[in-house]
Amino acid sequence: MNDRQTEMQLQDYTERSFGVYGNTKPYKDSLKKMGGKFNPRLQNGPGWVFANHLRGNVEKYIETGEVIEFQWRERGDNDRGRDDRGRDDRGRDDRGGYQRRNNFQSVDQQLREVNNRMYLLLERIEYLENKVLGQDG
Repeated sequence: MNDRQTEMQLQDYTERSFGVYGNTKPYKDSLKKMGGKFNPRLQNGPGWVFANHLRGNVEKYIETGEVIEFQWRERGDNDRGRDDRGRDDRGRDDRGGYQRRNNFQSVDQQLREVNNRMYLLLERIEYLENKVLGQDG
């Protein structure tokens, strides 16, 4: 058994993540390179949080010391048809949520269009009323 195996423990944290607890300070650079995020306020005490898909890499590191670096994906640098801010063509970001500003802008734009149509309809009604009243009078 090596020092890493005695000093660090893995525990499930949420359904999509797990935590690495124990004396992790000597290994912080490696844990960060592997995609972990340190959080001093976890439910089980201070530790590193990883996505579940990285569990095999972390287990391998604890056993052998081999660091498998995690490649962070740049926003907008993907093949899912997203803009430079990570939003798709309907304004949704990577988490599936909508950007408030863009959502409000589209609502504001729709209201302007409705107002313009109403104005045109009112003009048309006024024209028809004048035409009908003009023929009767």
